[in-house]
Amino acid sequence: MQVFPKLSGILLALTLLFLCPVYLMTQRQEAVVQLAVLEVMTAYTEQWKQSGYLTKGSYEEAVDKLTALGSFQLELDYRRRVLEPVWRDGEIEQVATVYLAVPWKELKEELYGSSGRIRMYQEDRLTLLVRETGNSPGFQLRSLLFGSRLSRVIRYGGVVTGEMDEWSVADRDFSLSVFSGIRNPL
Repeated sequence: MQVFPKLSGILLALTLLFLCPVYLMTQRQEAVVQLAVLEVMTAYTEQWKQSGYLTKGSYEEAVDKLTALGSFQLELDYRRRVLEPVWRDGEIEQVATVYLAVPWKELKEELYGSSGRIRMYQEDRLTLLVRETGNSPGFQLRSLLFGSRLSRVIRYGGVVTGEMDEWSVADRDFSLSVFSGIRNPL
């Protein structure tokens, strides 16, 4: 009867001696991957915020870089700034700033539509959301040990600082063609 508690103690100790280093190693590996994901997110989000637009090519490039790091799902949270008057006794008392969320489905339609880009305006808000899809070894070990099926979400974003309208695009294209020596035959 004294053998069973000793045997179960030895098995528990061996299990802990094996699982603790594996768990710590996967945690470190996940931390490195999360830093790499955050670096990709930061680079692309800052580029999109400063330029004022997001193109289909740059979006797909960001998705490709994230899929090279692991199994992640990329989503944009874009909130358009709208000024609404606050009326009192038939007169405008003040102007309120309201941020309207543009659904991801509409953003995708605009991105993959005829224009191939999403145009943003100054002081709009853009946030990039990256979700872990659950195929990493760390996610599977965490769900096995703790029973947690929640995926981690990494967020990065801020206020759009640049705004590119049609005239600045035409002016930039014209100046590039003049400075590069390319002449338009028309």
